[in-house]
Amino acid sequence: FDCRWRREYNENLSQRRDAESAEKASFLLCSVSSAPLRPLRRKRLVLMAKILVVDDEVGIRELLSEILRDEGHDVQLAENAAAARAARIGARPDLVLLDIWMPDTDGITLLKEWSAAGQLNMPVVMMSGHGTIDTAVEATRIGAQDFLEKPIALQKLLAAVKRALQKSVSTGRRSELNLAAFARSGPLRDLKKRLDQV
Repeated sequence: FDCRWRREYNENLSQRRDAESAEKASFLLCSVSSAPLRPLRRKRLVLMAKILVVDDEVGIRELLSEILRDEGHDVQLAENAAAARAARIGARPDLVLLDIWMPDTDGITLLKEWSAAGQLNMPVVMMSGHGTIDTAVEATRIGAQDFLEKPIALQKLLAAVKRALQKSVSTGRRSELNLAAFARSGPLRDLKKRLDQV
């Protein structure tokens, strides 16, 4: 799995570099010739994001991290739900890639927890090698942006990350904090109960 994915990624990266080199060479040839210059096509600015990868398998975590870092993203890794909770609070990621089957708490339960506490203010893409259609439907109903089945094809991974980040920016998802989100927060509910007793 890892070798096939690495080979596919390296081939894709090589093709992109070849295309960029050809474009630069074409520009140089056009600027040297006596023909009028063609306007340069502007590359669309891609915002680099903080991405949290949560998976209990070291190989998958490291491979996803390498690919996403090569794409220019800032990547944090978590091996279980406890580490994901801490990283989510500390790093405030723009996107979470979340495995469903983990030893301590599964990804669906963690997604429900974040949703119930009003902490689902970033897109989440679920990943699973054993997922069913019912699991994918449940994850999207709770608030997951997308669902990727393992082994994840490189193009599907990059497309899902791009869609999630673009949708997040277009909907202003990072700024969804409001009073309703605070009302769902567990610690604030406890505080309200204590204040009501006084």
